[in-house]
Amino acid sequence: IGDNNLQVIPIYYTHNFFEWKPRESGGGLVKIYSRLEGIALEKTTELDSKNRRVLPNKNVLVEAAQHLVKIVNAQTGEIFDAMMSMSSTALKCSRQWNSIMGLNTVKRNGKTIVLPTFAVWYRVGTRPETRDGNTWNNWHIEPGGSVSRDLFSDSAHLYTQVSKGDLDIVADTSEDGPSAEG
Repeated sequence: IGDNNLQVIPIYYTHNFFEWKPRESGGGLVKIYSRLEGIALEKTTELDSKNRRVLPNKNVLVEAAQHLVKIVNAQTGEIFDAMMSMSSTALKCSRQWNSIMGLNTVKRNGKTIVLPTFAVWYRVGTRPETRDGNTWNNWHIEPGGSVSRDLFSDSAHLYTQVSKGDLDIVADTSEDGPSAEG
């Protein structure tokens, strides 16, 4: 993404663990676990030389925060749904984003109301991070502004579909890892 920031509207959040067969053993998704199942499984893992959590069956357990989003092309106005999957060092970015979303409030009749995540759009890009002599790009997310009434309505509809189970979020079984489709 780099300097070409995207306009992103968060719709739905889920946190899962993915069991992957290692690439050196043929690769591929084995199973998706809920957050609670994954936390329990983590206790059975050992870290390998690549700092991956390896299960007793030699498969790798990967924690991933997943944000179902709408991406708005600011130049054309085109809108499409996507999944932002964040694992490893990107989990920190997901936690920070969730915290920022929780701060979006309005006062009504003397009460503070937390806005739905899809009430605000965000500028999403990447920036370099460095640790222990290694450098990589990680997500950079900052609030952009309120969404339009129509976009809010469309986003609320998508949120309702997913939260009721009328639209499933599924994993991409490609080697690139987890993502979404509807």
